[in-house]
Amino acid sequence: MRIHSIIIDNVRGIDHLELTDLPDTGLIVISGDNEQGKSTVLESVRTVLTVPHSSGRREVRALQPVGQDVAPRIELAATVGPCSFTVTKTYLRQKSAVLTVRCPRPENLTGREAEDRLTAILDEYLDTALMDVLFVRQGELDAAVSAAGVPSLARALGDSGAPDTGEDPQVGEEEQLLRRVEQEYERYYTAARGTETGELRAAREAAASASTELDEATAEVERLAGYVEEVRRRSAEEAAARARRPDAVRERAELRETAKRAERAESRVTAAENTLTAATATLEASLGRMRRRKELVAQVAAMEAEVGDLTRARVELADAATREQSRIDELQVDLAAAEDDLSRATELVESRERRHRETVASARRRELAGILGELDDLDGRTARLREYLAGNTVTEPEVTDAENAELELKLALGRRDAASATVALTAVEATPVTVDGETVTVDGEERSYDVTEPVTLTTGGVTAVITPGAGIEGANADVNSARQALDALLRAMDCPDVDTARKRLEEHRTRQRELDTLRRERQATLAGRDEQALRHEMTALGAPAEPDTEPEPDTDASGADIEAAKTARDEAGNRVDLLRARLSAQSERRARGALAVHDAKMESARAALRRAEDALGGADPEDHAGTADDADLDTLIAAQTEARESAAAELATAVGELEKTNPELTGKLLRGAETQVSSIDETIRLAERAVAENRGRIEQATGAEERLEKATSAERRARENLASTLRRAEAVRRLREVLHRHRDDARRRYAEPFSRRLTTMAAAVFGPDVRFGLTEELAVADRTLGRATVDVDSLSGGAREQIGVLVRLSIAELVGQDGGVPVFIDDALGSTDSERLRRMATVLADAGENGQVFVLTCVPSRYDRVPGRTHLTMSELRNRRDTSPNP
Repeated sequence: MRIHSIIIDNVRGIDHLELTDLPDTGLIVISGDNEQGKSTVLESVRTVLTVPHSSGRREVRALQPVGQDVAPRIELAATVGPCSFTVTKTYLRQKSAVLTVRCPRPENLTGREAEDRLTAILDEYLDTALMDVLFVRQGELDAAVSAAGVPSLARALGDSGAPDTGEDPQVGEEEQLLRRVEQEYERYYTAARGTETGELRAAREAAASASTELDEATAEVERLAGYVEEVRRRSAEEAAARARRPDAVRERAELRETAKRAERAESRVTAAENTLTAATATLEASLGRMRRRKELVAQVAAMEAEVGDLTRARVELADAATREQSRIDELQVDLAAAEDDLSRATELVESRERRHRETVASARRRELAGILGELDDLDGRTARLREYLAGNTVTEPEVTDAENAELELKLALGRRDAASATVALTAVEATPVTVDGETVTVDGEERSYDVTEPVTLTTGGVTAVITPGAGIEGANADVNSARQALDALLRAMDCPDVDTARKRLEEHRTRQRELDTLRRERQATLAGRDEQALRHEMTALGAPAEPDTEPEPDTDASGADIEAAKTARDEAGNRVDLLRARLSAQSERRARGALAVHDAKMESARAALRRAEDALGGADPEDHAGTADDADLDTLIAAQTEARESAAAELATAVGELEKTNPELTGKLLRGAETQVSSIDETIRLAERAVAENRGRIEQATGAEERLEKATSAERRARENLASTLRRAEAVRRLREVLHRHRDDARRRYAEPFSRRLTTMAAAVFGPDVRFGLTEELAVADRTLGRATVDVDSLSGGAREQIGVLVRLSIAELVGQDGGVPVFIDDALGSTDSERLRRMATVLADAGENGQVFVLTCVPSRYDRVPGRTHLTMSELRNRRDTSPNP
């Protein structure tokens, strides 16, 4: 838990108090005189976190300011675990509660819902016992506080050492209870090895024996019932099988006859398929010869037409090739002239670009000269300021130390003046008096002298020496020490007084601000550019050929000349590219290539024509198409077609007859019918044998049911007795284990890490050889230094309060890893000497590195040695009116 701010209105004697912007870690000292409300701050934090706004308990009524009709109001902003929230509660007169949760998800709640949500957050991440230990009221700093009763500390200690058993750490029971548990335990188990004995073993053996008897009787009755059921089932099986057998035999005979018909139909289909295949092959051969003859005739005619077309087309292609060569010659002449134009245009562009670069370089030189000149001026001014600052080395910490030393001197002088005696001189008439060698006139107006050192008064022949009391020597020593410290600081700064140091510091700040301004101007001048790069660029540009006569550059005019020259160059280049493209297209000599391809096609077509004519002339002696005429071939094909159709008709008739018989299905049905008859015969034979065997077993199993009834009753009684005995035995065994575990392991699991942390922290206060003895409740019982051990109650009051603070800081640090709460200590270390105060300062500084430590005190100087502390006074907190939003 981290507290960010506390705002209190109308609580006890506090009208308004604001404690805001609190650091998440460190020592926070809240100081003030008695009855200024320091304890009220602590009580307000406890109240707003733990007391509902609707409560009317005495502690709430005690918040009401005396004699005022106002409502106490407390606002607290804090972070607990992952929850960051602000809770505001008003008590008594105008009861209200508002809770604003910022994370892990925003929530805005009021009234009872706000109280319930706040309680849920605190219950999840805190525990009330931890708050009771770490919120220490005035006069309650007990060195023997019991740490074992803090659940969150128990969790932290459990995580740091032995495995967590899921149980809260407990101390052992009294020896009398342990003895009674041991006596009860030995009724069921042996004390040495924990094996079962006595009542438990006897009950288990009896239960086992009864269970065995019951199992045997149950099995025997179940077997008898099985025999009877088997006889009934097998007899019914035999009767059903005998009733199905005649139909199965008849079905098998019918399927055998159908299978023979199907076999004959399959043979007829096979013969018809063979005849149709032969007729089809003969017809297809004749038709193929007819198609080939017709294809050859058509091919010869097409080849002759193609050769004629190619011959006529060649004349036109030859003329195109001649024209193509003429165009190529013309384009080559035009391309040479265009390339000459392009060369002259390119030279003109390069010449004008050179002049443009010189113009741009001249403009850039002027620009860089202005920038670098301004930088050189700024660098000179900067160097002069740095030289001054180096000679004026007064720093703000030195002036602050001098101001503090001056304040200490004034305070020491005030304390000395308050502690010194005062001599007042008056006279009825003007009388000369010598005071320490200086003569003054004393009259009716009083003259006073502080007696901080021996004072000699002489008047009328009487000399009086007034010596200050013994206590003034310490005050004078404090004044001298403070003056010497101030003089040393002023000498170190080479200043005659603090005002001069302040003036030199202010002058130093003024020059520093000027230096910062020059630095910003230099950055603005550079505008993100690299100074070295600019200087290198200036060097690379070089000096102009005639620096005194260099004209003002005209980049616009030179740019226009370049663009005009580039346009002319681009136009010449485009003409060259166009002519090259046209020439490239003509250079492919498509017309000449097309003529060559055409000649190749003509030669290929003539060769193909010769091959077709040879094929049509009857080159194949097996092919009668070359000698037989078309009429004879048509007659042969007609006869073969008729034979094929006759074979197809015979096949269709045979297939129809075969489909009616369905030989595949008939074969499967026949195999099923034969299997059915065999299964029925097997079923009848097995049923007859099983009925005979089980009838013999039934005759042997007499008296089984009576035995089962007796065994059931005996087993139930033995089982109930064993269960009862086991419950008692398990209960006493578990109780014995818990008591022994808590007695033997609690201190080892929890005392060691807590003692280690406490001892480490206490070593800074009492020395490295300090040790503590802890009770089973993790309270400090004694302290050992070297070989001397002293009970905590016998220690001095200062040592006890130091141990009380150390115990609470140890608890906070151990729990702090799991969310913890801040430590609030009201009015501590009042009995601690100066040496122990210095040592406690180191402990408080270490504790403040990881958490918040709030100290409410009347003497804040006790904590001056704690680095990084936050010191707040009640007067400034009660007068603060912070309008900024809560953190």
